[in-house]
Amino acid sequence: MVKNEYRVAVGKEGTPRAESAALWYILLGKTAILQKLYKVEAGQEKFAEFFSKNFDDPKVRAIAGKNAMALVPKKKLLLACGFFLLANDL
Repeated sequence: MVKNEYRVAVGKEGTPRAESAALWYILLGKTAILQKLYKVEAGQEKFAEFFSKNFDDPKVRAIAGKNAMALVPKKKLLLACGFFLLANDL
C-alpha cells in the first residue's frame, strides 16, 4: 500500500515524491526507508538528514514538533501529522 502511494504521487518534474508516503512510513516506524526516499529526490537533502536522527532523543522530538508547526501554515498537513507523531505530540 505504501509503495503504491509513493509510485502514484508525481511531482512537478514527473518524479515520485516521498512526501506523499511519509505519513505511512512514519506510522510503520520505517524512517530509514523514508530517509532513503528523500535522499534520492533532488533538493530534499535536509529531510533526508532529518529522518536519519534518533527520535527517542527529546531534543530531536522538540525539533520535529517545531517543524510540524511550521508545516501547518504551508498546508502540508499529512507531513505535519507525521512530524507530530515523530515528536510524540498528539
